[in-house]
Amino acid sequence: MIDLEISALEAEGNGKIVANPRLLTADKQEAHIEQGQERIFTTNTLGEGTVVTKKAVLGLTVTPQITPDDRVILDVFVTKDSFVSPTEENINTLQVRTQVLLDNGETIVLGGIYTQQTSESVSKVPVLGDLPVFGPLFRTKGILDNRRELLIFLTPRIINPVLTAG
Repeated sequence: MIDLEISALEAEGNGKIVANPRLLTADKQEAHIEQGQERIFTTNTLGEGTVVTKKAVLGLTVTPQITPDDRVILDVFVTKDSFVSPTEENINTLQVRTQVLLDNGETIVLGGIYTQQTSESVSKVPVLGDLPVFGPLFRTKGILDNRRELLIFLTPRIINPVLTAG
C-alpha cells in the first residue's frame, strides 16, 4: 500500500525517492549507512595554515532487537548535515532519534527533518529597469520558497538463518 502511495506522489511530481538502501544486521547489532560529501578547508591560526576536513552526511544508524513474539524494537538515529555555504566550514545538523516497536514486515515513516530555502531574484529590462522614477515599471521581483521534508521509511524483516540456509 505504501509503495503505491509513493509511486503516486512521484508521478504527480510531489515526491522523489532519493535512495533505497537496505541494511542487514544481527539481533542487537548496530548497522550504519551514510552518504554525503567531504570538503577540505584551510584555516589560518596565528600565521600557521591548518588543513581541516569536514563531512556533511545523511546518516542512518539502526539497532534492532527481536522480541520473543517475533516483533522488532528499532533504535533509530538519523542525521542530516549540510554545509552552510560553499566557502564556510560550518555545518547545519538536523537529527531524529527514536525507538519504535514494529511487527515483522511493518513499515514506519520517520519525518520531521525539514529544510527551507528562500531566494529572491530581480529581472529587468536593460537600461529602462535602472531609471530612477520609472525603473520599477520595468522590473519584476520573484521569490522562490523551496520547502522540503525528508521522510524515511523503515521496514524490518526477520530473516531466519536456519530457514534461508536450507
